[in-house]
Amino acid sequence: MPPPFLMLQEEQTEQNRKNNTRTWKIQREDNPAYAHTLELANEWTGKPVVANGRVVEIIPLKKKKNPFTLRIHDLNSRKTIVPKTDEEAEKMGAVLAGPDQILVYAYQRNKRQTEPYFRVTPYDLNSGKAGPTMGIDYWNGTNRHPDEIRVIGNLLFARNHDSLRAWHLKI
Repeated sequence: MPPPFLMLQEEQTEQNRKNNTRTWKIQREDNPAYAHTLELANEWTGKPVVANGRVVEIIPLKKKKNPFTLRIHDLNSRKTIVPKTDEEAEKMGAVLAGPDQILVYAYQRNKRQTEPYFRVTPYDLNSGKAGPTMGIDYWNGTNRHPDEIRVIGNLLFARNHDSLRAWHLKI
């Protein structure tokens, strides 16, 4: 079982405001000598994904200049693993898909001259390795963006304003 981590949000500085980030001070409950800080995107605050001593962060588009970026921070080694970007995505996010796995989703619908897509990629949190990317037929039958995405067992659930849909995952 991974050690329990305490994450404390520090006061936002002027540099944080410019970078659209927040600084988090991290401590371990079982080791008072452990101290670490992470600067995470503001969006992480509302949708934290923490599993087995790893923090999953999605860095959003910044004024259409930088692509969406996925980073997984290993709190034990204090290293960042799995930097992944998606140049085309309109939205990118991650949800837990088990104790040692996350599912990263990326979709695009409103780009002209490009077919809409909805892709999901499983990542092993221990190795940082990606599994095969799968296309989901989310846009068949709806034009609304998902409000919530969740994985339960081997099912992916996507809820929007007027429906709940599910797909079987091969993970």
